[in-house]
Amino acid sequence: MEFRTLGFLSGLFSDAGLGVHAAGRFQVPYLAHELVARYFPAGDDRVGLLKLIEGSVTGDLLGMNARTTERGVHIAFQAVVLSAIRREA
Repeated sequence: MEFRTLGFLSGLFSDAGLGVHAAGRFQVPYLAHELVARYFPAGDDRVGLLKLIEGSVTGDLLGMNARTTERGVHIAFQAVVLSAIRREA
């Protein structure tokens, strides 16, 4: 999995001669401690990563709509699906 900017992804469409026909935006929500435990290898700095995410709540420094609840810190990855229609010449 790779995380790319909207500009990068739009550039792929332009490079292929396609304009963006539609862009659908959505969020993929997670509890931070579950995300870190599930997707980051044991032995790496899980504690440090979780501390970084939890520290980002004030001011939403990571741009992930971070907020604290009784269950922990909630974050959400911002995602977009781009589509285009290719017209035959």
